[in-house]
Amino acid sequence: VSPQDAPEEGEYVIGRVIEVKDFGATLKLLEFSERKAFVHISEVASGWVKYIRDFIREGQMVVAKVTKVKEGSKISDASVRQVSGHRKQEKIRDWKNEQRA
Repeated sequence: VSPQDAPEEGEYVIGRVIEVKDFGATLKLLEFSERKAFVHISEVASGWVKYIRDFIREGQMVVAKVTKVKEGSKISDASVRQVSGHRKQEKIRDWKNEQRA
């Protein structure tokens, strides 16, 4: 697996929410082909989350921080809660610039 094929722990990534369950959400990572990330309900928002769909929905684009890369798996663990507003704006701007290039 080349570095471009997988995110690194601590890296900020952009993902589209493809599935939401009561305990978490699955993201398709847009910068990495064939890669997904799982966001546990405790990593969706700061504070207590009773209904995950109040915070995250299918089709939504989110910026997440990769918290764990599982060796040999195409699914990483990630957190939306750990992304600051400034970091989120910065990542989206960088990603849009890459799309235009």
